[in-house]
Amino acid sequence: MIIFICIFLSTFFWFLASLSKNYSTVLSIPLDYDKVSDGYQRTNEPISRLQVHVKGSGFELLGEQLGLNKNSIQLDFNAALNTSRNRLTISTKSLFTKVRDAIDDELLIDHISPDSIVIEVQPLVNKLLKVIPDIEIKLDEGYQVVGNIISEPSELNVSGPKSLLDTIDGIKTEILSVPKLNDTLIQRVELDKALTPYLNIDIQDVQLTIPVEKFTEKKVNLGVEVISDSLDILTFPDQVEVILLLPLSHYEILNASSLKAEVLFEKDGLDQSKLPVRLSSLPDYAKLVRINPPKVEYIIKK
Repeated sequence: MIIFICIFLSTFFWFLASLSKNYSTVLSIPLDYDKVSDGYQRTNEPISRLQVHVKGSGFELLGEQLGLNKNSIQLDFNAALNTSRNRLTISTKSLFTKVRDAIDDELLIDHISPDSIVIEVQPLVNKLLKVIPDIEIKLDEGYQVVGNIISEPSELNVSGPKSLLDTIDGIKTEILSVPKLNDTLIQRVELDKALTPYLNIDIQDVQLTIPVEKFTEKKVNLGVEVISDSLDILTFPDQVEVILLLPLSHYEILNASSLKAEVLFEKDGLDQSKLPVRLSSLPDYAKLVRINPPKVEYIIKK
């Protein structure tokens, strides 16, 4: 037991002797920045901490490490704004007094790094940007998106650095992922945070509407119309069957009077034995599956 006490006392006195010696170390002090003047926007991310190289006794350094003042040093860059170069610069030597107040008075400051702190800024400009929904959806079998995905609002009045706004035409939303969808979805989605730190936007999210309906096939028989400058053309057959995919809500609305089946005849195509049939006046909500037959034969009436 006496041996352990002796070892403990010798270790304790050695530790005290070690702490009485002088050492060098680096202290990290947080920085807090004032808002940049109105009309300007930061375009880079400044350092968040100063590295202060100090010397002192082991007692002083240990106490500083254990009880370092956690309050940040407040920096006002507006006084250093050089509008001709769009740059804010502060020499860390000018912060000596603030650093001195943040650490133990007995510590000797050797130097502060980095030598200077720089913030790049640019004048703010305004631009109207469209909202770009970022959607990843999987639809149940037989269901389709009807029309366009709607964003409310659809455009945003954004202010930011001209160099950045000149490169973008819209603001994307965060990814909206829906693994199984069989009905219209209305949901609020946040804007993509990748650009928002450098842009001033009044809102943080938008409402997206994804219109979804069950689709079904519909068959319509149409007479074939011939487009020709001067010749009188007859087609065989003179009717085609058009198969469409459309929402159930529009099944009764769409009929033969809404559509046209056409063939285009040109004199320089006389060597063609058949003419391809095309469908015109197809509503946005309907999708063409196929035309039977896709080509028709023809004769020229004398």
